[in-house]
Amino acid sequence: MAEIFFIASDERALDLIESLRIQSPKSLTFETDLPSAISRLPKEQPRYVFIQSDLDGIPGEEIAAQTRALVTDPDLQLILLTDGEAPAPPDSFACSFSLTLPTTRLSGEVMQLLNAEVVPGAHPKAPADFSDLSDFGKLPDLFTLDDQADFEIPDFDDAAFEPHLAPLWPDQAQKGSATAAGVAPVPPAADERQNGFIEEIGFFVTDPEPPAPRSPEAELAPAVPVIPEIPAVEVVPPPPPPREAAHATPAPSPRQEPAQEAPAPPVASEPPAQPARRAPKSLYPTPEQIYRKPPAQCGQEVDDDDTAPLSRPEGSSKSRTTGIAVIGVLVLALGVVVWQRSKPEPAPTALRSLAPTAMAPAPAIPTAPAIPMAPAPAPAKKQAAGNLPGFIPKVPADAAYAAAHPGWELYRGHRKEFRVYREQGKVRAIQVLPEGESDLNEGMLGRYFKEATGADLPPDGETRAQNGLALETRKAKNGAEIAIYRTSAPHIVGIVLQLPDQGHK
Repeated sequence: MAEIFFIASDERALDLIESLRIQSPKSLTFETDLPSAISRLPKEQPRYVFIQSDLDGIPGEEIAAQTRALVTDPDLQLILLTDGEAPAPPDSFACSFSLTLPTTRLSGEVMQLLNAEVVPGAHPKAPADFSDLSDFGKLPDLFTLDDQADFEIPDFDDAAFEPHLAPLWPDQAQKGSATAAGVAPVPPAADERQNGFIEEIGFFVTDPEPPAPRSPEAELAPAVPVIPEIPAVEVVPPPPPPREAAHATPAPSPRQEPAQEAPAPPVASEPPAQPARRAPKSLYPTPEQIYRKPPAQCGQEVDDDDTAPLSRPEGSSKSRTTGIAVIGVLVLALGVVVWQRSKPEPAPTALRSLAPTAMAPAPAIPTAPAIPMAPAPAPAKKQAAGNLPGFIPKVPADAAYAAAHPGWELYRGHRKEFRVYREQGKVRAIQVLPEGESDLNEGMLGRYFKEATGADLPPDGETRAQNGLALETRKAKNGAEIAIYRTSAPHIVGIVLQLPDQGHK
C-alpha cells in the first residue's frame, strides 16, 4: 500500500515524483491515466492523492469525486496540481500547488505538506518575496535566533578551571592511595640509577619528578605522577617521621574530591601490570652491556668477514668457468649446423617428387677411348662451352628454389619444370616434370637425351614397379643414364637424365 498516490501525466509532475522519492520516506506510486488509477485506488488506499487539474480532458473535480468514492480512509487528503498560478483550491481539495514552480521549490513545499497535518480550507503560506529590499522594515526576521537554544552550552569557567587531579596512566598509582598505604612516593635516587635502564622512556610525563623529600604542602599536589614500586636489591626505607603521616591521615581537602572520580585503577590492580612494563627493551645500552657482554649482544656484528673475501672469488671463478663452457658448446653446435648446411647435396638419380627412395648412382663403367665420330650438333657444342641444353628455356633461374636446395637450379617454360643439378661447375643431372599428362611424350625423350648427353637413346632398358609407378631405366655406352616414370595409363610423369661422370662444363 502506498501512502502517496499521483494521478498526473505532466512531465513536471513526473519530475516532482522523482524528487519526492529521494526526499520523502513515505511510499509513493503514480498512474498517468484515469482507468489505471481507478483500478488501483481501492487496493492502495493512499493517504495523500495528488490530482492533475486536467487529465486527458477530464477535470480534476470529477477525478476527485471518483477518488473519494473509492478510498475509504477518513483522513484522505486531495491535493490539486494546476498548470498556472495556484488559485484557491476547490472545496473537494485540501490545497493546491502550481507546476510552473521550479522542481526544487515545488518539492520543498510538498515536503512541508507531508511533514505536517493539512487543515482543510487552509491556504499554504506564500513564500517570502525578496525582490524589493529597499525597506529594511519589510524584511522577515530571518536572522533572529530564538531566546532558548535547542541545547544548553555549559559554562566553560565551571568546567575548565575546576581543580581536579589529572587522569593517570594505567601504570601509575594514585597519590592519595600511595600516601595512605605508607609507601614512599618517590624511590631513592640510588634505586633509580640502578633500575633506570629497564624502564621505557616517558614521552608523556605531565610534570617533572619532584625531588625527595617534599614539604607537606607539596604532598597535596594533585597532578604529581607516582612511579610504581619496582623490586630492587635494596630494601625500601620506612615511611617518613610521624609528622608527615599525620598530614596524610586527616580527611582529604576539597581539592582532592575530584580524584575519587578519576578512572585510575586502584593500587591492588597494579602488580599484574608490572611484568608488561619490563617486556620492552631499553633504547640505550647499559655500561654492563657495552663493556661486559659479548659484542653480538651490543648490536655489533661479529668480525667473521675475514673468510668471506676468500669464498667470493671461488664462486665467481666457478660461474665464469661454467659460462665459458656453455658458450663453447653453443659455438661448436652452431659451427656443426653451418658446416652441414654448406655441404653440397649428392647428385640425385631419380625424381624426388615422385620417388622418395631415389636410385643410387650407377658406378662408372671404364670404357675404351672414344671412337672418332661425326661432329656433334650445335647444342652439344654449346654444352661444351658451359651452356645448358637447348631444350631448357632461356629464362632466369628461380632464386628461392636455389636458396632452399643448394646445388639445384629451377627453370620453368613450355609447360614443364626443368631442374638442373651442378657439382663443381658441371651439370650432373636434369629432371623434367610436365604440368599436364600430354606435355611429355615418347618423341621428346630421344631429343632430350641426345642434347644433354651427346649420345643416342638406348632402345631397351629395365622396368620395375616403385611407389605405384613403373620405373624404366636405360643406360648408354658413355655412362649416361635415363629414368622414365610412367603411370598405368600409361603417361610419362617425369624423367631424370644422369650425365656421364665428366659432366658438362
